[in-house]
Amino acid sequence: MKKIYSLLLFCILYPAPGFASPHENTYDNNDRCTNAAEREFEREWGDGMLPNKGSLTIATYNTHYNADLNKCFMLVKIRTSNTKSGSASVHSFVLIDVYEGIEFGSYGERAGKFIGKSRETSNCEVNQVKCSSKEEFLQQVQIYMGP
Repeated sequence: MKKIYSLLLFCILYPAPGFASPHENTYDNNDRCTNAAEREFEREWGDGMLPNKGSLTIATYNTHYNADLNKCFMLVKIRTSNTKSGSASVHSFVLIDVYEGIEFGSYGERAGKFIGKSRETSNCEVNQVKCSSKEEFLQQVQIYMGP
């Protein structure tokens, strides 16, 4: 019996080479996800500031490695404002599977005087499931991005 305990203790203290703990794999995957998302964001959005004639677009992003799905997700938040009148803006989100390069969801709304009300949702969908509000979109996104 003492030999079994000694062997068990040895295996715990000195794991076989090439076998990482589950926590090490998660940390490695989180790091890979963060780095891949950063490269993808910079490729698409540069520094996140895109001035144009009469408008300014600002993009930011968050990343999350979803271990259950073994996927790296990036949620990009985009706001485009009319710099001349300041009366109109477009707010949108895009959920991207970074490794596959696939758009997993999107949300867009227009706000300002030109639509006659405070805001109007133009599109709302996550993983081919329609939604009807920003709150509903963000709730569905949590499944992929975590809380």
